[in-house]
Amino acid sequence: MMNNLSLIFLALLFIGVSCKKKSDTADQKQNTPENTETQKKLPTTDNSQNALDWDGTYQGVLPCADCMGIETQITLNNDLTYTKTQKYLGKSDSTFSSKGQFKWNEAGSKIYLDKNEKQAYQVGENKLFALDLEGKKISGDLEDLYILNKLSEDLRWLETYWSLTAINGQAIDPASLQNEAHLIFRVNDSLVAGSGGCNRLSGSYTLKPNQGIGFSQMRSTMMACENMSVEQELNKSLQKVTQYKLQDNSLKFLNQDSQVILEFIK
Repeated sequence: MMNNLSLIFLALLFIGVSCKKKSDTADQKQNTPENTETQKKLPTTDNSQNALDWDGTYQGVLPCADCMGIETQITLNNDLTYTKTQKYLGKSDSTFSSKGQFKWNEAGSKIYLDKNEKQAYQVGENKLFALDLEGKKISGDLEDLYILNKLSEDLRWLETYWSLTAINGQAIDPASLQNEAHLIFRVNDSLVAGSGGCNRLSGSYTLKPNQGIGFSQMRSTMMACENMSVEQELNKSLQKVTQYKLQDNSLKFLNQDSQVILEFIK
């Protein structure tokens, strides 16, 4: 009987020692330099690069020191290539294009479109924030103007500069105006801003199903110009708009009777 108990004890002891060795071996494998280095490379927190659906087309009109704005469009691709187009409004009809590879910063929060890291953008949820020359986010009253918004193809007419060409079928003579009559539709807060040919205009718009749209009462500065009729008719017509229609580079606004009352071009 004692011999049988001794044998059972020795068998259990052997099993315990074997399990201990296997456990030690597994721990050693987990702690090898190779595995430790792999763990260091794994991201520990979410960032713009790994958590956001950042590929797509972003556009907007950025502020310009010596023109009416810089109409900008940037497309980011999953293979880290990009295309960028810019047009300096009121200064040239030329469009400047560039393409190449972009890179992320180590934190996965910013992208750079050039080797010198001067063209920097912070990547947000469906937004690109244009950064200053030091790579910092622009703050203050104008900070919303330095945002490019990611837009689906059917909404890319927003964040675009539209020049007024006709009211109720009557062509506009740009030479008769103090400034070019135009509108820009901002995605942020659904704001619309522009000029009636004399004063700066601002208000809000509401998009509706089936290309429906409505405008708030427009606000304006109080300058007096020689030709105020275009601005007055533009303000009146905007209050009658119920629908929009896009065709190539033209934007038309219609009233409730489906009559074209305002016409714009890019």
